Amino acid sequence: MATRIITFLGLGSPSKPNRYDDIVYRTVTGCRYGPTPMHDVPAIAEADGPVHLNVLGTDDVVGFWFDQEERFRHLLASGLGPHSVALPEITVHVIPRCRNESERWQLFQLVVDLLEPTCLGPETEVPTAQIVDVTHGFRSAPVLAVAALSFVHQDRVRRSGKGVSWPQLRVLYSEVPSGSTEGTVEDLSHVLEASRWNIAVSDLMSHGRADALAGLLMNSKATDLGTKARAFADGLVTGRAPDVVMHHAKALREVVKRFTRKQTLLPPIRAQLERLMDWLEPLSADDAISPGGVRASLALVERALYLQRFSEAVALLREALVDIWTLDRLTGTPIAILQPANRFKRRPDEPDPFKEQRRRMEDGLRVAHKQAELHRTAPALIPQLFGEIGDLRNDVEHCGYRSHPRAPKEIRDQIRNSLEKVRAAFELIGSHLTGANEVPTAQTCFTNCSNHPSATWTPEQTSAALALGHGPILDEPFPPVPPAADTEALQRLADETAARILSRPCAAAFVAGEHSLTFALVRRLQGAGIPCYVATTERVSTEAVQPDGSIKKTSHFRFVTWRRYPEL
Repeated sequence: MATRIITFLGLGSPSKPNRYDDIVYRTVTGCRYGPTPMHDVPAIAEADGPVHLNVLGTDDVVGFWFDQEERFRHLLASGLGPHSVALPEITVHVIPRCRNESERWQLFQLVVDLLEPTCLGPETEVPTAQIVDVTHGFRSAPVLAVAALSFVHQDRVRRSGKGVSWPQLRVLYSEVPSGSTEGTVEDLSHVLEASRWNIAVSDLMSHGRADALAGLLMNSKATDLGTKARAFADGLVTGRAPDVVMHHAKALREVVKRFTRKQTLLPPIRAQLERLMDWLEPLSADDAISPGGVRASLALVERALYLQRFSEAVALLREALVDIWTLDRLTGTPIAILQPANRFKRRPDEPDPFKEQRRRMEDGLRVAHKQAELHRTAPALIPQLFGEIGDLRNDVEHCGYRSHPRAPKEIRDQIRNSLEKVRAAFELIGSHLTGANEVPTAQTCFTNCSNHPSATWTPEQTSAALALGHGPILDEPFPPVPPAADTEALQRLADETAARILSRPCAAAFVAGEHSLTFALVRRLQGAGIPCYVATTERVSTEAVQPDGSIKKTSHFRFVTWRRYPEL
C-alpha cells in the first residue's frame, strides 16, 4: 500500500515567523494534529503505507521554501515528529501562475499526469490512494485541480468493472476560521462519489451500459444491484424484449427500490436512483403479449430510438404489431397461453406452440396486407402498418445494400413516425383486446386521402395530425383521374372514394390530389359532417458552390400546419 499526495504551496505572510499560523488540525477520524503551520501533516500522518508528497508552487514559492535552508522540509518534519511519522518522499513541481488560458491548461495537465497511477517518480510501488489538497491553491488553481481530478475520475469510472483496479481518490481542504488557532480538515470526496453515481446511472439510461454501475458496486454489499443492472443491459442490447419486459426491468427496479430504502445516500445519488426507477417503470409487464406488454414494448422502442439503436427499434416495433394483431385475433384466449413457449415445460419432441402461433399471426398479417383488405373497424390499420414497417426493417437490416436505400435521417424520422402511428392504432383497438379493459379506447380515425402515404410524413406532420384529436391516421390512396374522364365519370369516382372513406370510423380527412376530384370529395365529406384539411408547407432552399464554380440550388418543402377547408 502507498499514498500519493498532491498539494499546493503558497508564500504565506512575511509578517508571520513561519509564514503560516500554528494550527491544531482535527480530521474526520477525530484525531488532532499540531500545532503546526503545515496543513499537510494530518493527511501524511493518516495515510496508508509510504507517502509520496508532490508539492506544486510557482517559481518564487519553490525558491523560498526549498532553498538551502530547506524551510519546508524542516517545518514538515517538526510537525510530523510528535506523531512518530517519518518525513515522506517529496517532489517539487514548478507551476505557472495561471494568468492565461495556456498556463491554466498546463496546470490542468500536470495534475492529470500526477494522477496517473503508473507515473511513479521516486515511488517504489503503485499508489493505492491519491489525495489532492487544494487548501493553498491560488486564483483558479483549486478549480483547475478539482476539474482535472473529475476528468480523471470520470475516465476511471467508464473503464471500471473490467478487471482494472484504480487508486482511491480523495479531495481535502483545511478550513481555519478567521482568528482561530484550530482548524478542520474537510474531506470533500463525497463530491466525487456523487459524480461517480451520476456517470454510472447516466451510462445505463443514456447508453444502455451497466459496466460503470456494476464496477461501482463490485466490492460493496450491494452487488445484487450491479448483477441486476448487467442482466437488464444485456437483455436490452441483445433485443431480448420478453425477458426485459417480464423479468429484468421489474427485477432491477425492485432492487434499486430496496437499495434506496436501506442505504444512507447523498441527496444527489438518491435523486439519480429515483430517476432510474421512474425510467424503468414503463418497461415492465407481467406478460409480454398483453395490453401491458404492448405498452412496455412500445416504451422499449422509445428507449431504443433514444439510444440510437435503430435496427432494434424497428425490429421491436414490428414485433409489437404482431402482438397487437395476436391480441385482436385471439380475443378471449387466456393471456398465459399467448406467451412465448419458453415459459412452459415441454418434451423435446413436442411442437413449439408459440412458434406455430407466431407463424399463423404473421402469415395472417401478410395476407391482409397483400390483399389490402378494407375492414370497417380499426384492425385495418395493422396490416397497413405491418407493410410499412416491414419494408423499413428490411431496409435497415440490409445496411444500405438496396437499389434505393433510405437516407439515415429518413430512417430515423420514419421509425419515430411509425411509433406514433402504432401507439395510436393500439389505442383505437384497445377495447377489443384480451384483458384490455384498462386500455384507453378511441372510436374514430383521421383519413389520409392523398398520394403521400403517412409512412413518409415527417414526425412533425404526424404529431400535428394526431394533435387534431380525430384519432390515428388511416391511409386511403387518392385515386388516379384519367385525363379524358368527363364530369359524370368524375362524379362516380368521387362517390366511390367518399363511400370507402365513410365506411370507416372517419372523423376528419386530409384530401389532396387532382383538383377537380379534390373539390368533389371535399364537398361530399363536408356534406356528411366530416371536416377536411390541407397540409400547408413552405419551400426551404439552400445553395452550394460546386467544384466547377457553378451554384447548385436544392429545395424541399417543410410542413407548417394543418389548414381546414372552408365550407364548399
